[in-house]
Amino acid sequence: MKQYLIFIFSLFLGCSAVAQKLESYVQFSLGHSLNEKNSYMLQAEYGKTYKWLDVGLSLDYESAFTAGSSHRAIITVRNDGSADFIKPQKDFSNTLSVKLSLNARVDLIKLFVKNSKHSFTIGGGLGYRLHQLTNCKSEYLNSDIDYALSSQTEYEWFGSIRASYEYAITQKLRLGAFFYGSEIPALGMSIRRNF
Repeated sequence: MKQYLIFIFSLFLGCSAVAQKLESYVQFSLGHSLNEKNSYMLQAEYGKTYKWLDVGLSLDYESAFTAGSSHRAIITVRNDGSADFIKPQKDFSNTLSVKLSLNARVDLIKLFVKNSKHSFTIGGGLGYRLHQLTNCKSEYLNSDIDYALSSQTEYEWFGSIRASYEYAITQKLRLGAFFYGSEIPALGMSIRRNF
């Protein structure tokens, strides 16, 4: 029993010592998709840093809107009352994801250099998301145009990766660029404030 109490006490002291060295941070990121024309990603993250390790909880929002070059039908009406229809080039779809994830990243520069203004982190995250896909398809039967709207919502686990470079403008403020890989891979900019 004494050994158990000594172990618990030692563990408590060790955790207290580490907790004094932890630094909190808040990071906001905005990215643009690599494979979708009209898509973006927003992320807000709160976390703790211990030496070269970042562990944080983030809330992500991803949206991708894929549209064709024309969304309307062109109708040509002749003098005799007949009409010709030219259908739109493409249909559209919208993908929306809201995510809550736990992220861990390792700063490769701080592994070797303690006080550098540069930071290169690589890591990943695991979380749970609401994923919604909305499609609008146009169908042409003779001279009638019919639009079919469908929506699918899923709740699922997901994984992501992130690599980023940051530069310390001040001791507490960092600006950076990142690559984020998930269903919608993105490149973007981030701002981070340490406390």
